[in-house]
Amino acid sequence: MKIEREKSAQYLRKAMGEIMNSLVSIIIPAYNVEEYVEKCVLSALNQSYENIEVIVVNDGSTDNTLDILNKIPESDKLKIITKNNGG
Repeated sequence: MKIEREKSAQYLRKAMGEIMNSLVSIIIPAYNVEEYVEKCVLSALNQSYENIEVIVVNDGSTDNTLDILNKIPESDKLKIITKNNGG
């Protein structure tokens, strides 16, 4: 019985380690949100969990959303995608 518990505990520790190292993708849709987009993206990038990627999809904004996104300092964790408005 003790051996089974030890094996279960080892399995659980391994599984939790894998979960805690998993990449988390944060996907942010953006359409004409110049007032909020910088704060939103910076908040996502500043999470305490480090293994993240932040993907912002600019859906054809007609305001300054894309300009603001392009002024955010470069990061390996940030990807900006621009597409025509999909409605």
